[in-house]
Amino acid sequence: PSHREMEKMMASLGEPVNPRQIGISSELVRDAVILAKEVRNRFTILQVLWDLGLLDTYAEKVAEYFRSEQEIMQ
Repeated sequence: PSHREMEKMMASLGEPVNPRQIGISSELVRDAVILAKEVRNRFTILQVLWDLGLLDTYAEKVAEYFRSEQEIMQ
């Protein structure tokens, strides 16, 4: 199933489908994306974005996605 279908299924069961529903701000989401590259010593897309100087930009895009989704889902 698509992520939208999964969200609908979870929401129909009363489960949280976005960070705000479990008390996580979009700012914390942004920070988590930025710091996630430090969790394990592996080369991931987060490291590539960091090396290219783009991680902050994409972390903000992720946070913005959840901000807009939170407004829609309320």
